[in-house]
Amino acid sequence: MAAKSFPKKATAVPNGFSEEVVDSSESEDEVIPAANFAGTFSPPPPVHIEFEPIDYFYSMFGKESITLLTEQSNLYSVQTNPNKPARISEVEMAQFIGVLIMSGIYCFPDQRFFWMNTTR
Repeated sequence: MAAKSFPKKATAVPNGFSEEVVDSSESEDEVIPAANFAGTFSPPPPVHIEFEPIDYFYSMFGKESITLLTEQSNLYSVQTNPNKPARISEVEMAQFIGVLIMSGIYCFPDQRFFWMNTTR
């Protein structure tokens, strides 16, 4: 069986430099001296904060986003039917987004299964 030949290693040369400047080291076995560290630095203690589900929700959707969605939904409601505006609250908007998230996580063959007592 014939020996495989491998291509010669190519040197990546950054823009504006010549290969001589990049390969100016005397030896490939150069050792960088280790710095002496005499400090007493230690990592901070781990933070064990128990988050509630609503905290995770607001970390993904800030309260400002919920406020903006609510304001724009109410504005659209007035523009489409001035005699009967929807008057959506921020709590209702957050609940609606929560329902959308949960319906995306749990997959049922039909939407009616989301509202049945046997599948809750």
